[in-house]
Amino acid sequence: MHGQGRLVPLCVQLEARSDRGGIPSGWLPAGPASSFLAFVAPPISALRRAAGVGPSCLPACCYLQGRAGVGQDTASSAAAPSASALLVGHQQGGAPGAGTQSPAEGAGKGNGAPPRSWGGMGAVSATAWDGVAPGRRQRSSSQLSFVCEGASSLSSWTSGIPVTLNPVNPAVGGRVTLTPSLGVGYNCNWYRGSLGTRKLIMANGSFPYSTWIKGEAYTGRETVGHDCSLSISDLMPADSGIYTVTMSGSGRTLSGEARLYLEILPSPVLWPAECTVAEFTELILNCTTSEVFVSWFKDGELLPQWTQILTLYLVTKDDEGIYTCEARNTVSHAKSNPSIVTVIQDSPSQEYVPNLNITGPNEGIEGTITVLNCISKVPGVSYYWLKENRSPEVKGRIFLSNNNQTLTFNPILRSDIGDYTCYGDDRISKESATHQLVVLYGPDPPIISPSTRDYAEGSNLSLSCKAESNPPAQYLWFVDGNPKGSDSELLTINLSLNDAGNYICTAVNIKTKHNNSESLEIRVLQEVSDVTINGPSESIENTSVILTCTSRGSMVTYYWFKGKQSLKSEGHVSLSPPANQILIMNPVNRSDAGLYTCQGVNSISNDSSPSFPLEVFYGPDDPIISPPDQNYAEGSNLSLSCKATSNLPVEYTWLLNGTEEIFNETVGVGDASQLLIPHLSLKNSGTYSCHAFSNMTNITSYSDQPITVWAVISGFCINGVPEILSSPVLWPATSLVIENTKATLTCTTSDNTRVTISWFKEGQPLAANAGNNTLTFVNTAKDDTGIYTCEARNPFSTGVSNPSNLIVAYGPDSAVLDQNGTIVLEPGSRLPLVCTADSSPVTRFQWFFNRIQQNMTGNHFTVDLTAGEGEGNYTCQASNPFTRLTASAAVHVKLASHKPTGLSVGAIAGIVLGVVAVMALIGTLLYFLFRPRQQQRDQTSQPGISAPSLYEDIASSMVVSSPG
Repeated sequence: MHGQGRLVPLCVQLEARSDRGGIPSGWLPAGPASSFLAFVAPPISALRRAAGVGPSCLPACCYLQGRAGVGQDTASSAAAPSASALLVGHQQGGAPGAGTQSPAEGAGKGNGAPPRSWGGMGAVSATAWDGVAPGRRQRSSSQLSFVCEGASSLSSWTSGIPVTLNPVNPAVGGRVTLTPSLGVGYNCNWYRGSLGTRKLIMANGSFPYSTWIKGEAYTGRETVGHDCSLSISDLMPADSGIYTVTMSGSGRTLSGEARLYLEILPSPVLWPAECTVAEFTELILNCTTSEVFVSWFKDGELLPQWTQILTLYLVTKDDEGIYTCEARNTVSHAKSNPSIVTVIQDSPSQEYVPNLNITGPNEGIEGTITVLNCISKVPGVSYYWLKENRSPEVKGRIFLSNNNQTLTFNPILRSDIGDYTCYGDDRISKESATHQLVVLYGPDPPIISPSTRDYAEGSNLSLSCKAESNPPAQYLWFVDGNPKGSDSELLTINLSLNDAGNYICTAVNIKTKHNNSESLEIRVLQEVSDVTINGPSESIENTSVILTCTSRGSMVTYYWFKGKQSLKSEGHVSLSPPANQILIMNPVNRSDAGLYTCQGVNSISNDSSPSFPLEVFYGPDDPIISPPDQNYAEGSNLSLSCKATSNLPVEYTWLLNGTEEIFNETVGVGDASQLLIPHLSLKNSGTYSCHAFSNMTNITSYSDQPITVWAVISGFCINGVPEILSSPVLWPATSLVIENTKATLTCTTSDNTRVTISWFKEGQPLAANAGNNTLTFVNTAKDDTGIYTCEARNPFSTGVSNPSNLIVAYGPDSAVLDQNGTIVLEPGSRLPLVCTADSSPVTRFQWFFNRIQQNMTGNHFTVDLTAGEGEGNYTCQASNPFTRLTASAAVHVKLASHKPTGLSVGAIAGIVLGVVAVMALIGTLLYFLFRPRQQQRDQTSQPGISAPSLYEDIASSMVVSSPG
């Protein structure tokens, strides 16, 4: 069998006579010139030295063409193999087994090298071929020539910067990578075409190639690696041609060119071409090809094997036949030469287990089928397997077959990695063999950390991407589809708003050919600042007031406060959704006056506005004329005071009987108008009216007071002198009672039966208990809290008591959070909560997270949520130490990326126990609340006791002083 060699590359033509004058010494054999085809080919370096050319000049194939003189014959058929050896000695990938033929046969049949010419080389032979057919006779002259021609078997040539191709002989439908030798650290541009006609494929502005510019020659099949290599996939015939690369760096710019030739898919080579194997042994056939898609055939029938190596274990006579393989890509396919397999009977078994070995792949890709075979030449052997000294778990996807010789993983998993030992036992001897199995897997879905999504403008972003993979994965980062980096770590300094986007990490396993991606939406936010409240600072009661909060920052939500009290939409107060930027009070009332602040909050920052004062003008309300005495003795003096509540200056006018104006004056805020009439006579009797007016609110109000002047008679005099009452004593001066219990106030004054008693709360008269010297509350309510006075009056004088402060302790009946239900938040965001509860004295607040008390008091609670933490129930507990009442409110926080799971049995049991404990606690509280109140009812009927015994330990400021 003769091999057809590739032609030796050379760039010159050499002329030589039979006297060896033109051939370097040592190149021609010792025989006659007519047998020149029999000498061994010279080294390539010698050819280069003889031609006077550099080592990079190899774009063609050269061969010998000689003339032995007119009328002489060429070498005999015996010399032909030597000529073939000349070619084979420097072949560039010729396939063994290819036939040889003359140029005429090659041109006629299309099997040999086609005739071709080398342009621009001077005097050369007009035709050339790649081999010499044995036994052919050729007439020629005695002249010997070296002829150089372009080689169809080479796929490229380069100039300038050396550029290598991988593979050397790319085929249509395959993939090729062009790599310049300068390596990394240069800015590089790739073009299709040579200088003057080239068109840009891809260009990069700066190392390390974070951004690539795609040119007009970009087809979507090109990628550029970190070493400036250009890869082209799914090759097409139109991809043939010149490719130019320019590389700049270190103050210089270099360029290089490479020519790409595409071949139709070459026929694969199947070896061995003939094979004789013993029965029950192993057969291995190798299909050599550059393609990954391979099919196998036996006697023309398709076999279930798709790798380049076909392995048959324990072959039998049925495995004899003719085997072929076929390589294919997306555009073509080619069949190999046949391989003839013969199976013969082996020698009888020996008395021990020899040559026990395990065949099969050392590496398996997770999810595929992997088979290990335990082979022995001795029949009648029992086999068993151990994985690292333990029996493999043979069930489901792992099973044994063929007398336990074959261990199959279907599919193989990463947990199967390890050392597998096969033991063979023929009852005479035992032998074992160990096989290390590596499982290639992944990449699994990568994990991007940290999972924080919101970042402040100007901060740094540092992301890490990790994925389980064997071998370790390579990583690619993309932002909104654009390449960002090629490492597991991604760092962005000084974030701008333009850096926001969808960050995708792709993990790639170059061996399993698998990839997996994970994304994280990054928001770059501007911090909240310059929070300001805009709106009127003065308003009139019962009109509408609108305040607006503005700020700098991204995605800001606003919270409003009056003093320290958080505001929400209820009653006459409303907040504009969804960001609560506008506060509306419609109608505004006098209690709305005060200092307002607005807090702007986003997930990374918060800021508060300066205090904004709001003044609400009101009044005058209906005036109060005092004293309320209506009876006066003739000759006494009348002194009346008129006061109307208002925060503006008030103009007062006094009228008698509605028509006669007797006095007019304007007083300042909070002042009263005084009317004085000395030496009353009977004609001064009548109805006195006080009118109050404000020109800012344009409101007029009035009150009437009837006055009767009496002649002096007996019954109101002591020793002939009218009785002037002293100030009565109101007891207790201070008292604290619990809501729904009994309380009593006592007014001590003159014993004269003509004296009447009136009661007042906060200066307003009370109708209840009028005329009685005791004021009793059977079941106190929280509205009963206030300052009480009593007034003693006879026709000639009036006395007002000291004030008595009654405090009713109540609540809390309930607690309210400004957010309720289930709140879904992003990891890394901030959770602000505000808790309110109606209670007196002031409520104490405690906070709990998943029943664990937090180190935070007050009605405001704020926490930053992190991935894997912060999800659960947040509870506010409000308590009153005087009423011993407790109320709570809770909200459930759920993180957006958290997948909900069902309740475990332990969780359900915990909930049941929690409910039982809460019911027991409520029962205990009811018992202790009822018992003190019953004692209080018993004690309030006893003189000298001003508050329930439950509060006897209250501070001395709350102790009730007894009269006298």
